[in-house]
Amino acid sequence: MRKQKVLSAKINDVLDNLRDRHWLVPEFQRDFVWGPGQVCDLIESIIDGRPIGMATIWEQPEEETLSLEPLSLEDVGGLVFFTNQENNPSERYAIIDGKQRCTALAVAFGGFRTTDGRKKHCGAYFLSVRKEDEFAPIKYFKSGDIARLQIDSDAGAISSGYFPLSSSRAQEDLYAQWLRYNNALRNPDFYEKGLPSKKELERRAVILEGALKGIIDTELAVYVIPSKYSLGEICEIFETLNTTGTRVSTVDLIHSQLYNVSLKTESEAFQLREWIDDLGEREGAIGWAQSSHRPELVAQFATGAYIAQDNPPKARRVGKKIPAISSVKAEDLLGTPYEFWKRFATNAKHIATYLGDFQHTVAGGFFSMRDCPYPVSAGIYLALRWHRLIDKPGWQVPELDALYRAFFWRNALSGRYDQGFLTQMGQDIRTFKQWLKSREEYQNVGKWAKHISTQLDKYMEKEVPSRDRLIEHLLDGSPGGALQKALMLPMIAQVQEDVFDPSIDISFPGGIENRSIHHIYPKRWCKGRASGKLKKVLNPSEAPMNYVNSIANSMPMAKKTNVEWSSDSPATFITANEVEYDPVAQRLNLVFIGEGEFKVLANGNKDDPLTFWEQRAQRIADYILTLTKVSV
Repeated sequence: MRKQKVLSAKINDVLDNLRDRHWLVPEFQRDFVWGPGQVCDLIESIIDGRPIGMATIWEQPEEETLSLEPLSLEDVGGLVFFTNQENNPSERYAIIDGKQRCTALAVAFGGFRTTDGRKKHCGAYFLSVRKEDEFAPIKYFKSGDIARLQIDSDAGAISSGYFPLSSSRAQEDLYAQWLRYNNALRNPDFYEKGLPSKKELERRAVILEGALKGIIDTELAVYVIPSKYSLGEICEIFETLNTTGTRVSTVDLIHSQLYNVSLKTESEAFQLREWIDDLGEREGAIGWAQSSHRPELVAQFATGAYIAQDNPPKARRVGKKIPAISSVKAEDLLGTPYEFWKRFATNAKHIATYLGDFQHTVAGGFFSMRDCPYPVSAGIYLALRWHRLIDKPGWQVPELDALYRAFFWRNALSGRYDQGFLTQMGQDIRTFKQWLKSREEYQNVGKWAKHISTQLDKYMEKEVPSRDRLIEHLLDGSPGGALQKALMLPMIAQVQEDVFDPSIDISFPGGIENRSIHHIYPKRWCKGRASGKLKKVLNPSEAPMNYVNSIANSMPMAKKTNVEWSSDSPATFITANEVEYDPVAQRLNLVFIGEGEFKVLANGNKDDPLTFWEQRAQRIADYILTLTKVSV
C-alpha cells in the first residue's frame, strides 16, 4: 500500500476485522465512553439506512513500536477483550479515529459485554417490533432485566416482540442470523401464548425486512493511512482529527512509552499524566499543568528544555528513525527520551519556579495559561532556565529576563506565533541561547542589551503595532485572540485585590473565584444614554468605534463591587462610596487609572467617557510598549 485509500466495510466485515485482531487500538485508548443511548442512535441509523460515519486506520509498519490491543471494556477484575484468538496476525491496522463507533458495533451486533452487572455495558440490544415501540425500536436491557423479562433465549425474546441484535450462535454471520429471525417470526414454536394475528405478523415482517436491509447494506467508510507515515505524522493526525469520545493526543502516546520503559527499569512506573497534575499543584505552575486541559503543553516544555541542553541524552527511535529533535512538533515530543524525562520530572520544583518567574518577568504577577497569549512561548523561558541549571553558562537570570520580556511582548503584539510556532519555538530557543552566550563578550551589560535589541529588531519577522494602532485596538471593542489577551495581561497579572475594597482578594490563583471583568462605564448606563447627547460615542450605529466593550472600558474587579457598580455612572459610584484618589492611587495605577483619569470619572457634572477612554488607552499603550524594549 503506497497511498491513502478510502474503502468501505460492512458491519460483518468490521466485526471480523476486530475479532481477528486485524484492527487493533493503541493500549492507552481503553475507555469506551459512549453510553447505551449513543449506541442506540447508531443502531437506528443503521436500520434506517443512514450514513454512520468513518473510521481512520493506520497500516502498521513492520518495525513500529506502538503497543496495540483488541477492543476492550472494563469488567470486574480487569479488562475483557473482543477477540477470538490470542495472537496478532502479520497484517495489522491501528484504529486512530473511530474507536467509539467500532466498539459500539461490537457491543450491539457482536455480543461484546461485561459480566459485572454494575457496568453500563453488561446488557444487550434488541430490535423491538412491538407496536408501542414504533418510534423507538432499539432497546437496551441490562443483564438483570433480560433475565427478569425472560428474553434471554430466542423463543422468549421473539415471543415478546424483541429480536436480539447479537446472535446467540457462535460464528453465525449477520445475514444468516436475520434470515433465521425472519423464518422464526411465523413459527408457532416460538410463541407460548399462540401466534399473533396475520396482520400483526405482516407488520412485524416489514420491520424485520427493513432492519435486515439496513444491516446488510450499511457500510462504514474506512480511511486507510499507509505504513509509510511515521508515528510522528500519525500523532499530528491524532491532534487534528475531529474524534468522538476520548480524544487521542500525543501525550497519550508519550505516557504509554514512558510507562512501559519505566516499568522495566524502575521500582515504580512513571505516570506522566499524574505527574503533570502534581506539577500543576505547585506554586508557579498552577493553571499551567493539567492532564485534562492541553497536557501537550508540558510535553512541549520538556522537549524545549531538551533542545536547550548542551548534551542531552540520545533521542529515542520513532518508527524507523531517530529524529534530530529541533522543534516541538509531535515527532520531536515522541523522540524525547525517557532518560531526559526522568531528570526533568525529578526537578518539578525548579520547573514550577521557572514558570512562576516567567509570569512575573513578562507581566509582574501570576496568571494562568488561559490568560496568556501564546502560552507555548513560556517554554522558551523555561528551556533557557533549564539550560542554566544543567549546563552552568556564564550569563545571569536578569539578562535572560530582559531579552525574553522584550521578545514575549513583540511576539504577542505582532501575532508572530499565529502560525508555525511548533517549528519556530525550537529556533527561538537556539537563537536566544547564542545571544545569551554572547554576554561574555561585553564588559558593560548596557552595551550587550543594546546589541541584543538590534538583533531582536532584525530577527523578528513581524513588526509591533505602532502606538496609534495599539490605542485603536484598546478603544475598539475586543480585538480577540492573542492580542486581546496581551493587552489585558498586565491588569490580569498585577491586580491582587479589589481597587475599592482591598479586603477582597482577586489575585490569581487564590482569589480568582472572586474576580470579574467590569465595564467602568457600565453597559446598562451606556445603553440608557445612547440616544442623548452621547449617542455619537455610545450608540453602536453612530460611534466610530465600539468604545463600550473596549479594553479601555474594562478592569478586573471583585464580583461584589461589580454588582454594586453594575448600572451607576462612575461619578455616582465614587460619590456614594466617598472614594478619594490618594488612598486608592496605588491600586488605581495598576489598572491604568491615574489622577487625571480619576478626575474625569469623578466629575458628575460632565459625563465624558470618551476623554476617559482615550486617556486610559494612551496610558496602557505607553506602558506595554516599554515592555518591548530590552532593558536590564
